Amino acid sequence: MLAGFRCDTPLPNVPSRSSPLFTGLVKGLGRIQSTEQRAQGRTFRIASNGYVEGIEIGESIAVNGVCMTAETFGGPKERPDWFTCTAGHETLARTTLGKLRVGSDVHLEQALRLSDRLGGHLVTGHVDNLGTVKTRKSVGVGFDISIEAPRDFADLLVEKGSIAIDGVSLTIASVNEHIFSVMIIPHTSEKTLLQDYQPGRHVNLEGDIIGKYVKHMLGRSGPNAPSDKNLGDLLSAWSKDT
Repeated sequence: MLAGFRCDTPLPNVPSRSSPLFTGLVKGLGRIQSTEQRAQGRTFRIASNGYVEGIEIGESIAVNGVCMTAETFGGPKERPDWFTCTAGHETLARTTLGKLRVGSDVHLEQALRLSDRLGGHLVTGHVDNLGTVKTRKSVGVGFDISIEAPRDFADLLVEKGSIAIDGVSLTIASVNEHIFSVMIIPHTSEKTLLQDYQPGRHVNLEGDIIGKYVKHMLGRSGPNAPSDKNLGDLLSAWSKDT
């Protein structure tokens, strides 16, 4: 995970809300209208195309899966025409936001509210790594893409588990060490940018948050670290319950 990575680099005097959550169900596509280089990074002005509602200054919006802070907006608050957000230098270097140009389309999702349905999975907007699309092939009415992740990300790749790719919640279809595949159905293809993904494209990857906590617990050392026996008992109990 990117060290200290939160909703990125709000401008001074703009409030920031900590620890937002998303679902990975992209609301729609925005478009980069302009960019401005600043001392603390780069500010993007993004056309919301009607997909942002009831915006508040300081609220969290996922842009291609990266949690960003809305700093200003134009148009009616209920459905603004555009908003701005700033990405810091580390975020620009370690996510795909650094490759965005005027005219680039991006996935948009506002933060989850307690009253919302969780139709995807819990996504924090804290990108773990970049992946690279390796292959794409048609399968029935959809298509399959395989993605190569860094080797240290392999522990978070679980067949039939969840992953966020550029902020889109997807199910991992297969895993071969640090290379995994996902199946893209027609609805997902129509509503996201995934239809345009070809080999060589870099994508933002965020592993399942529950898997991260499990990995952290298993990596602990000392007297309170989980032992093989304790883990075996846990798995045994779980298998009986299911």
